[in-house]
Amino acid sequence: MGADYPKNIPLTSWTLRDVPAEASSEPFINPSNPIKVRHPPTEVFVDLIDNALIKDPHVGMNEVDVQWIHERTWVYECLFETPLGVSDSSLFITCDGLDTYATVFLNGSVILESDNMFLSHIIKIPLKLLSNNSSNVLKFEFKPALLIARQSMHDFKDPDRECWNGWGERLWVRKAQYHFGWDWGPCLISAGPWKSVKLELTKCAIFKDAKLKAEVTSDLKKVRVHLKIQVTDYSGDDLEVQVKVKNSNFNVIYISSLIETGKNEYEAEFEISNPELWYPRGYGTQNIYYFDFSLIHVLSKEVIHQITKQTGFRRVRLIQDLVPEISKDPLSGGTSFFFEINNIPIFMAGTNWIPASSYLSAVTESDYRQLLKLQADANLLMIRVWGGGLYESETFFKICDELGLVVWQDCMFACGQYPLYEKFEMSIKEEIMQNISRCTWHPSLSIIVGNNEDYQVGDESLNYDRSLPEELWRESNFPARILYERLFPKWISEICGDNVVYWPGSPWGGIHNSDRTIGDTHQWNGKYYFKYKFFLIQFSVWGGAVAPYQLYSLLSSRFISEFGMPSFSSLPLVLSHYFQTPFTTETYEKYLPSEINPESRYVSHHIKAHSYQKRMGTYLISNYKSTFLSLEENVRLTQLLQSDAMKTAYSSWRRFWRPEPPYHPRHCGGALVWQLNDVWPGVSWSIIDSARNPKPAYHTIRRILKPKLTVHIQRTVVPEWKPNSVFTALVSGKTEAIKAKGVHSTPHVYPQQFDKIESWAVNTSLEKQEVNVKVYSIPLSSSSLDTFARKEIGQWVGEIPGNSAIDTFESEIPIKIGDEFVFIAELWQEGKLVARDIAFPEPFCWFDFSSTFNDGVEIKVEEESNGVGDSEIFVEIIAKRFIKGFVLEPGTKHKSVIVDDSGIDFIPGESKKILILGEKLEILACSERWKIGLDVWWYGFKK
Repeated sequence: MGADYPKNIPLTSWTLRDVPAEASSEPFINPSNPIKVRHPPTEVFVDLIDNALIKDPHVGMNEVDVQWIHERTWVYECLFETPLGVSDSSLFITCDGLDTYATVFLNGSVILESDNMFLSHIIKIPLKLLSNNSSNVLKFEFKPALLIARQSMHDFKDPDRECWNGWGERLWVRKAQYHFGWDWGPCLISAGPWKSVKLELTKCAIFKDAKLKAEVTSDLKKVRVHLKIQVTDYSGDDLEVQVKVKNSNFNVIYISSLIETGKNEYEAEFEISNPELWYPRGYGTQNIYYFDFSLIHVLSKEVIHQITKQTGFRRVRLIQDLVPEISKDPLSGGTSFFFEINNIPIFMAGTNWIPASSYLSAVTESDYRQLLKLQADANLLMIRVWGGGLYESETFFKICDELGLVVWQDCMFACGQYPLYEKFEMSIKEEIMQNISRCTWHPSLSIIVGNNEDYQVGDESLNYDRSLPEELWRESNFPARILYERLFPKWISEICGDNVVYWPGSPWGGIHNSDRTIGDTHQWNGKYYFKYKFFLIQFSVWGGAVAPYQLYSLLSSRFISEFGMPSFSSLPLVLSHYFQTPFTTETYEKYLPSEINPESRYVSHHIKAHSYQKRMGTYLISNYKSTFLSLEENVRLTQLLQSDAMKTAYSSWRRFWRPEPPYHPRHCGGALVWQLNDVWPGVSWSIIDSARNPKPAYHTIRRILKPKLTVHIQRTVVPEWKPNSVFTALVSGKTEAIKAKGVHSTPHVYPQQFDKIESWAVNTSLEKQEVNVKVYSIPLSSSSLDTFARKEIGQWVGEIPGNSAIDTFESEIPIKIGDEFVFIAELWQEGKLVARDIAFPEPFCWFDFSSTFNDGVEIKVEEESNGVGDSEIFVEIIAKRFIKGFVLEPGTKHKSVIVDDSGIDFIPGESKKILILGEKLEILACSERWKIGLDVWWYGFKK
């Protein structure tokens, strides 16, 4: 039975014009000749770029030239004809999202005022406002969010609230906070109908909201379902709501009419036995159920509105068991923090997701699918929707459901001391009720978190009093605690019960937001403090004292929800976007370094992080040989650094995923790299740049998180000749580290040093695995032309429990200066090499990795049948010596080419085939750039 209503009424002739903030100023667009623009979703920047009225703000320093846009009112208009039969029907306008201070007029009369970007609106149009003789004019007026927020600060006499990143005014406006600028993105404060706008004619009413509570029993054998449906205001009593539930095979398993429980509200409760559960990727099938809702006019039997919601059933729990306290172990005590889904404990390796673009209205389903597919292909299971962006779209969640990704959704508060007054609170409540009601239909959603880093602001900038009585919170310097600790859990429970986990903030837990033994942590930005004399010295990897990334192995916590290392975008993207005049990878080398300078004003403009040059310079000098003269060298080395840091972090923290002592219960429950994606071609922590090019770090993470079996090896030089007391204190404490006693930074004592070699294996399958782990050494100077000395130094044969890591080898080997070795761990099963890991001597700058193209590798291009009638292109790399961080990258000419691996470490004689997707025939025919049409680089490569 199909719906007879609603009927879509076309909205046509969309236009845009501006109104200056000052009456004396001239409008940018002639008001008598507004520009034609696309149908919503759209926004000001997109439309001005489409009409060639501004230059792309992502190119060069054009961002600076468009800041005037933030201070103008922008007016969108469209037309529609009064539909036939409207006098016997109802007409609704649905605005799914208006950014942000919007007034909507119909033929000059106000029909809506909105001040929250995250709200959707359904407006029943008074028929008396419609025109009978001419087209109806629908006008959307968007006032400047920056100026209105500034006025709010003035009205409340509260201009100095703590705000990390962007304009401080952002705290006063319910809008995507990253629009105001962040340490990885531009300041582009957009406005406009950023989601769809539609006009519908219906009999009398339409669906307004659908809430789902679905509780899976602990034995996984039943699902208790509670539905609550709302329709738009209607005074009659002749409506019926019917639900039809279908399983993943589209078989109807339940059909019923809902009971009217209040004005325009309908409810139903029922059970589903032996449900087909939804499982995360790699743990089972992603089964989906479909709920078809029909709004039926009882007398006429007409179906006047239909909607379909899809969902899946799973049981999700956050496990916080007590962890035993062990003397001198900074990671003992406290509580665990890991997720169980359908009673399976899961290590949540994942990423942080920022908005997919500076221009939210321009993000397509294809964009979402490409990025989320890249996430899934990298074996990254959890994706955290960060609190400075948006409550993600239905498209995002449906793709996550399909791919089996697990979603962590922040509420939209980030890095600030937010105000809380009555009107603001009411708007926030509606924001939570609408968005969480929508999101909780999706089985991928597993945890909702109150904010991003607001408790960190509270601890580090406000010194807020955790023991303050609750009745004093609203008048304190941290009033938003009421939201995060009281109101949000109440509202979210009303919506979805125990169907998702709620957590007050990220980071949050323990006596301080940096507590490594309770809750989650962000591994940077001064979380750990060293009290020395009268100073608090903040330090961590990347933040503060710039601790070596090699310390990641000692900086675990219960759950690391942010960590990372920044790098440049891909070289072709840097050359095409960082400068006012675009360059290409084929032509830029003929320009002087002064013209393409890695420290130029244009490059620096694309670096938003403060102290970037100081911090990055420290890491590069400490680890690699660098001249700092070439832009390409800067791009390549920052990407190599990011790749090496991510390898250390993920491999080290997964080592703590084991149920047996001394790590019980699962010392580290997950790690989410900051960040998956980028909004523009900047220098950031992303592992995929804004052109959707995976960086070497992406591929490194994918290899580390390979399903089923992996092996890892770590070398540490002991004892240190020049120990750093600050870093020693860092890894020795749970929060505020105590100065390490008996450690002097320059003792001038030179005892015999050793390479402490440790290896471990990880089994992500749920069944135990019998394996053989071999550890051996090869001289660094070896080449495939040598009969190099491969010396076995250890072997482990045993069983790795399911869903666990296990240590396999540990030894200390004397270091002989000038006689350097590379240590290698291999995991074998049933006579086959399953996994390998390499530990080079470090720091890399002490050793000679240099080689020319002909000395380093041999490259072959092959075309092979894929078995289904098509051919595939492979580039085979054969290493003639140790190769560190091999990169194969499409240049500007071949930007549509995709390589399926990069950032690879090779041992002498090893070969690997890399699949090439895209311009296959052109790659085969191309004779430039090493005869394969792609750029080649590795650490120490001499052109």
